[in-house]
Amino acid sequence: MYARNPQKLPASLTEDSRVTIVKGDITDEAAIVAALRGVDAVISVLGPVLSQAAGNPTANGYATILRAMVQAGVKRYRADVSVPKLTTNPPPP
Repeated sequence: MYARNPQKLPASLTEDSRVTIVKGDITDEAAIVAALRGVDAVISVLGPVLSQAAGNPTANGYATILRAMVQAGVKRYRADVSVPKLTTNPPPP
């Protein structure tokens, strides 16, 4: 698992011996390539951030991941994202 903030991951992942966690940044393509070496597939949960403009690292993240996959020889990709709910109602007190 490649994560910007591994400390935010639940213990069910961090304590699982079957899970390897690599701390990294979505803009560091070389680090992503290194993390993908020997991997069979990529499952991305890089989600949309509505307050960020086009061209920011999150918006470019998918392209970075796909380029890194090509370099690492990974052929399977799945993106699992959810779109934040938009509302004009204020949150409850």
